[in-house]
Amino acid sequence: MFDDYLASTSNMELVSGGEKLILLDREPPMTIIAAMWESEDSILIGADSGETETTTNLRLINNNKLQRYSNPSIPLAWGAAGNPAIGIDGFAEWLRNHEPFTTWQGLKANCEDKMAELVGRRNALRIKMNIPYNFISRDDASVLLVGCLENSLRMLEINQEAIGYFIAQRFHTIGMNPAVIATNYRTIEQTRTPTLEDFARVLDISARSFPQCDPPIHIWRVTREGIIEL
Repeated sequence: MFDDYLASTSNMELVSGGEKLILLDREPPMTIIAAMWESEDSILIGADSGETETTTNLRLINNNKLQRYSNPSIPLAWGAAGNPAIGIDGFAEWLRNHEPFTTWQGLKANCEDKMAELVGRRNALRIKMNIPYNFISRDDASVLLVGCLENSLRMLEINQEAIGYFIAQRFHTIGMNPAVIATNYRTIEQTRTPTLEDFARVLDISARSFPQCDPPIHIWRVTREGIIEL
């Protein structure tokens, strides 16, 4: 069952057969999720602490946008952007408690299937309840994963079409204005090899620039040995 996520008091919550469909009357809270190769042996993943509106119109700081396996020995971390009923309540909850994957291709295939299932369930429920698609401002999500499987560090994105692809470039971001954030990163990269401090600075400047995104920035270092919260 989808957890009921309400972005404002004017949202509609519809229930059919015990399953809830939350219809957002505006864009859901925006998120910055980014990853960068720090060295050959480590990848950084970071997220903002953007404000989220609750059903009582309170503004909260979300300090848990980065997720990881329940088993701390598995070095795999991720962050989701878009509709949180899909990316957080659905996908992240499933992945966090899934038995460990042993190969990158197995992880990619299963993540694609799960994202397609989650989006398909929402679309099927919407059609069953005769809700037009354009009523829902955002009914998709994307996820950026960073980790080590088969002794290989990699970045993987599962996009809103439930298609996964491995990231070849040094820096990658999803969520709020990825082109602008990538430009901020490239400005530094043109003069030097970006460091942890540069990565944090890019995310901090971006978070301060966009509505519903906010410092502090949370950064984890993912290595073959594990995950370090910085």
